[in-house]
Amino acid sequence: MDILGADGYNWYRCPGRNDPWTSFHDVFTGFYSYGVGKGKPMFVYEWGSNEDSITPGRKGQWITDAAVTLKTWPQVKAVAYYHNGPPAPICPWWVDSSPSSLAAFQGMGADAFFNPPRAPPAPTSVSAYVSVLDSSFGTPVGTLVQGKGVEWLFTGSNNHTVTDSSGMGLFDSGTKAPGATYLFAFVAAGIYNYKDTLHPTMTGTLRIPLTVSPLSGGLSTRFAITSASGAGPPGYVFDVQIQRPGSSTWVNLLSNQTALSATFIPDGGVGTYSFRSRIRNTANAMSSWYSMTVAITVS
Repeated sequence: MDILGADGYNWYRCPGRNDPWTSFHDVFTGFYSYGVGKGKPMFVYEWGSNEDSITPGRKGQWITDAAVTLKTWPQVKAVAYYHNGPPAPICPWWVDSSPSSLAAFQGMGADAFFNPPRAPPAPTSVSAYVSVLDSSFGTPVGTLVQGKGVEWLFTGSNNHTVTDSSGMGLFDSGTKAPGATYLFAFVAAGIYNYKDTLHPTMTGTLRIPLTVSPLSGGLSTRFAITSASGAGPPGYVFDVQIQRPGSSTWVNLLSNQTALSATFIPDGGVGTYSFRSRIRNTANAMSSWYSMTVAITVS
């Protein structure tokens, strides 16, 4: 067993009960002592108190005292107030049964002890993961972006490869054993097809997006078209195509580029302009497929 749990209540003046007013400490001290003796973390998964109609504010103080007690019980890792009441429960446990009760609970929630600031996640070079199973490649989990790595996790029971199938020779993991990983950063926009050379029926596709900013503007707006986040390997270039308003034909806008981005000023009037980009190996003219289309609106 990994964690111990318990529920408990201050049943004071609840229908059908004759319990005295009982503090959170007294309700749960036996449970806490038991958990400490077992060396287990604990979870108070239900707790609550009735109001005292004779002493206004007593329930609010009960919650405040509970917070104080919990600060001295480090093995309690989580608490969940039972915000419920009649007709099913016989007693109105509502945390907002009075303004003072709600204020006490809100104060507890605002306390840094119970709501500590969270550190930002550590930076990582990986933006997506792909499982390599024995019969197929998994769907990428994460976000595919220029310049970030895709990591393949070899979870099957056989050896596999992750190999560029476009012919341009951009990436190849070599033979990987079960439990291994392979990381490759795709700096350029494009649609990348790959295969497992040891298991020919296994193929996969990754779609790295082109970015254009802003996505709307006027005839004098300067649009930034970013086809890559960094330089490609020696001998690789970027090609960008455009489809202007009123046309269904793709034509070259930028070819044989090593620059990562370019500025575009609308040259075909108002309407929708579409862009796509790829990476190409100049030595053998093989390339990725063109990226998914990004459209801008010019008015």
